Amino acid sequence: MDLETSIYLDKEEMAKVAKWEGELRELSKLLHKDGSWFFGGGGVPKEVDTRVKWLMKKLAESHAKIAKYEQDMVLAKKTVAVEAKDIKKSN
Repeated sequence: MDLETSIYLDKEEMAKVAKWEGELRELSKLLHKDGSWFFGGGGVPKEVDTRVKWLMKKLAESHAKIAKYEQDMVLAKKTVAVEAKDIKKSN
């Protein structure tokens, strides 16, 4: 993967992470400090639990993608450096 593509995909994935982290923050506002929920009840509502699990899964997947894109960027930068060195040698 080339450097520009890796950078673009990394930024896109980071935007998704920020969105999902924001949603988790919003969901956390539904929980009072004493452990009770804003809309009543002591246990985690099924809908909230399902959504949090989905968000956490997406975050884990995105973090794995970001790690891969960062590795791709390192390799692409090394390739560019080698190519630049070769061009200087040929001049």
